[in-house]
Amino acid sequence: MFVPLQVGAALHEDLGYQRDDRDLEGRQLPAPSEVLLQEGENVPGDQISEKNPTFSELTGLYWIWKNDRRSDIVGTCHYRRYLVKPREEGKGEAYLNAEDIRRILCGEENSFDLITSSLLELPGSYREGFAVDHHSKDLQCLEQVLTEKYPEDAVVFRRLVEGNHTFFGNILVAKKPLYDAYCSWLFDILFEVERRTDMAGYDGYTKRLYGFLSEFLLYVYVQARHLKVYECRVAIIGEKAETKEAKDLLAACFRKKDWQQAKESLLKCLEKKPDLLMEASDIGGELRLAMQVISTCEFQAAEDEKGHTLLDTEQDFHALICRMRDLNRAVETLWGSAGNLDKALTGEIGDKALTGEIGKKALTGEIGEKALPGENGKKDQARENRDKVLTEEGNKARRPEEDFREKQDAAKMAQAVIQREGDIAVRIARAVMKVENV
Repeated sequence: MFVPLQVGAALHEDLGYQRDDRDLEGRQLPAPSEVLLQEGENVPGDQISEKNPTFSELTGLYWIWKNDRRSDIVGTCHYRRYLVKPREEGKGEAYLNAEDIRRILCGEENSFDLITSSLLELPGSYREGFAVDHHSKDLQCLEQVLTEKYPEDAVVFRRLVEGNHTFFGNILVAKKPLYDAYCSWLFDILFEVERRTDMAGYDGYTKRLYGFLSEFLLYVYVQARHLKVYECRVAIIGEKAETKEAKDLLAACFRKKDWQQAKESLLKCLEKKPDLLMEASDIGGELRLAMQVISTCEFQAAEDEKGHTLLDTEQDFHALICRMRDLNRAVETLWGSAGNLDKALTGEIGDKALTGEIGKKALTGEIGEKALPGENGKKDQARENRDKVLTEEGNKARRPEEDFREKQDAAKMAQAVIQREGDIAVRIARAVMKVENV
């Protein structure tokens, strides 16, 4: 069922798979001329492989559209991402197979038009989220092109772009006629946006613009045509080679007790691959936790007269990651949600939960080791230790104002240690490892 397709093959070494710049017999395919693209003609047997840096996996979708004339059902997934069917009782998850797909798309009753990923629910509107990681002008350009070429779809676009859902990954399966119709619509839009877009100053991540826009355009296409969609969870297997490379670099720096070099190395990795911190790349969250290690060392070095950091007592990458995990859980057990930490910084719950002593114990890992032994920790023991610590601290006499400032300093340091995923990705990675407002 799966046929490997090397996308962007025109720009890279031949991996021995079907290439997206050659036909099924291995013959070189021509790139479409600009004139033909402007006319929107469905020219059989062409390719856009060299556009891979900006179109990402779409060069593969384009190749299937123009060059697969044998299949009645076609689709795409990624080398690490696959659609899986719902878990059956007593069984693990399994990939959708050919029989599943035919049943879903060609069944006599309740058949679906399209199979794709489950809708993502975003924390804010799609427009707001796009502006965070991309250039707002590009979304505005897309809206303008839609308005000119497909005004009815533009109405749907304007409604959905203010909502908080989208598909992702350009992973979809459909009967070939629907797939072709979608691709004809999609590339007609994207090629026009491409003609109007100046990417001067874009980094490697934002240059993948059309791959990102197409994820949302699939949602627009489905909604505008009232297609019946079968949504699947996407399973991710293995981590990216770039993720392993970054972890190996950090591990080498930690072994040398050099957090400054670790910071510099990670920033260089992020400059090349800004999406390294995303969940799909950093599957186990180890890079984000490594950033906590670096951030903690930076704070400790600034506070300690001799510049001592936690790397003076532990240099093993995996041990440090486990320590951060346990510390995060311990602090969350003691103080609850991130909202409580914000209150702690303002002093609202500082007297009750965040004395300087607790903060220092959290930073040294004492609380983590006592409250959460091992990777998973026992919840009952964590609660017991939490209650004991909070009771002891609550019974202490109120300290003078100078001492309370020490508590707030400890709270700030603790918050630096337990930055949640969103904070790490946004505040630290984007702010060159600076933790804002701490």
